[in-house]
Amino acid sequence: MARTVLNQKNDRLCYGDMLLPKDNYELDFAVGLTYSLDLEALLGVPVSLGMLDEIDTIHKNNPYYLLEAIRRSARKIAIFCNAASMKMPQCIRPVYALLENSIFEILLPGKANFHPKLWVIKYSCGKSDSYVKVITLSRNLTFDRSFDVAVELMGKVGKSQNPRNRPLVDLLNYIAESAPDKKDEIRQLTRAVMHVEFRHTETWDDETRTSYLWDDFYDYTFHPFGIPKYTGKAGSLLLESDIINTFVISPFISKGIMSKFSNVPGRKTLVTRRSSLTNEIVKMFDDVYVARDAVMTD
Repeated sequence: MARTVLNQKNDRLCYGDMLLPKDNYELDFAVGLTYSLDLEALLGVPVSLGMLDEIDTIHKNNPYYLLEAIRRSARKIAIFCNAASMKMPQCIRPVYALLENSIFEILLPGKANFHPKLWVIKYSCGKSDSYVKVITLSRNLTFDRSFDVAVELMGKVGKSQNPRNRPLVDLLNYIAESAPDKKDEIRQLTRAVMHVEFRHTETWDDETRTSYLWDDFYDYTFHPFGIPKYTGKAGSLLLESDIINTFVISPFISKGIMSKFSNVPGRKTLVTRRSSLTNEIVKMFDDVYVARDAVMTD
């Protein structure tokens, strides 16, 4: 990785910008999934979702209007996090009470953790024009400063059902059981998701409001590992015969898990931390990259 340096101006995404609706659209409902949740970070979500779009920029820094954005969003968002993984701020402010009914903890059986980092958001312009955005991240809803990656997909809500979205719908239906107060809204969102053909965000045409396949990708698949019907499938996915190349990014690795890649065909690339590597793991991959020490120390 020494050959390429991250350009912080051009090579980064803004979390808030990813949540914003397109012009003339407004938020219908948003579901956010995270392992850990920082309540201070959560306070910025209502503004990012466009709940203050009609307010003049001059007034947006006024605490009253920020409070109004949080109040409006409370009925339009549902945030799910792993049980006991919520970070409480040092100073508890009354404003957190407005979001209390929008936060739900997921307790999985055994030693399992609820670990997705995902947003599923529906926006509308009128009654018959709506689209859904799916954001898959590697970061939690916190102020953590780790390097992260994100992928945005979005598509218009159409008339035909798309069976490729069934795993995503199954995940939403699963978490809906932990949110009785928001179950109806989540069910409505799942019905919309089943009628979307997702595309990469960069291929969206603002003038025609249509989307096209991105040149480098011709298909997508959702894999909600760990929920009923999808348990135990992560390992088998790595061994599918049609995989050509494998690119793994992970700060935490172990010899046992890495050994599963030994029989995967094609070229295998690993990006990790220097401290996580052993000679045995290095020999399992064709290419291994680590971040510069200067990067790891900020």
